[in-house]
Amino acid sequence: MKSNKGRALIGAAIAYGFIMEIVNRLLSGYDDDEGLTYYEKMSAAQKDDAHIFMIPGRKNPVKIPMARNFNVLPAIGRNVAALMFGDQNVKQTIGNVLSTFIRSFNILGSDERGIGETLIPTVGKLPYDLATNTDWTGRNIEPEQLPFQAPIPNYKKYKKNTSKILVAFAEFMNKVTLGDEYEGSVLDKVPVLNILTSPAKMEHILGTITPGLIISASRAIDVSAKMLTGESFDAADIPLVRVFAGRGDVGIFERFKNNTNQISTYRQAKLEGNTQWMKDNAWLGYADKLAKSAARRIKEIKKDTGESELKQREAVILEQKRFNRDFEKIRKQYQGTNLPIPEDEESRAKPRKQRKRPASNRRKKSVLFM
Repeated sequence: MKSNKGRALIGAAIAYGFIMEIVNRLLSGYDDDEGLTYYEKMSAAQKDDAHIFMIPGRKNPVKIPMARNFNVLPAIGRNVAALMFGDQNVKQTIGNVLSTFIRSFNILGSDERGIGETLIPTVGKLPYDLATNTDWTGRNIEPEQLPFQAPIPNYKKYKKNTSKILVAFAEFMNKVTLGDEYEGSVLDKVPVLNILTSPAKMEHILGTITPGLIISASRAIDVSAKMLTGESFDAADIPLVRVFAGRGDVGIFERFKNNTNQISTYRQAKLEGNTQWMKDNAWLGYADKLAKSAARRIKEIKKDTGESELKQREAVILEQKRFNRDFEKIRKQYQGTNLPIPEDEESRAKPRKQRKRPASNRRKKSVLFM
């Protein structure tokens, strides 16, 4: 009897993960620029370590952390469903499940970057994070320099939800050390001391050594200030509530970087004359054309000195989102196949919706897969 109940519970847990993957895909909003749902843009670890409930009309889901060790079974069902939808291959599916198992039963704590990072002693985690500019999820702590962009001072490198108190402190440190808005401070180039002009790294350090107490207090002040001024804010910005509020629109640059890295591998194989690898990954040759077009557009955006740095950054991010969308369409349609791109593919391209951007930089037409 107990055995039958056990089997039923195991089956139910796996079925739960399978069903929730389908339900969340149906309920999730859609990002037209990247051609992905907000649910698809979440990392596998986020989905496998918590109960995720997408809300129609909103990009951020409700997230409830799963009990430790329980999440392995739903993760099996969820990843099988993702495999069926074609979002990942068998190797990725098995890897996601194994990673979930390791995170669940590892007494050293969770680390989505890999098994090697998981085995790093706690005392070495923070130095490793700062050296690689990544947190335990694998995301950048401090936004990296955007391609084709003039160097940005440390105090300007932070994400939208970074504590405004730390942003102000970093700007103050930049000024007192005679830095400006273009060159930055001398501290920017000094190991260890450059943390003082980096709000993102300061926030990461404080969140690591104080179990989030200072950061939570800082976020509470930020949210209070936004409420008083009428400025909008996400539920994920509120302390305690952020535990249950996921973010469904993150990692744009990380995906852009990963996609362009794959294309760089193709270019290297081409230089080395590795014809067999190129044949097996011919779809990257098609994507390479798209990458070159995106690079030209981003370069044009940066040349437009009539626009503010903020507007230029927004335009660059928009191009990255569009590149990610087209790259994903190419991957899904041609990876693992010998299908050639139809000759009339470009002729069928439709103009994209125009955005409020400098007229000289507006995209006239998409080049592939609109």
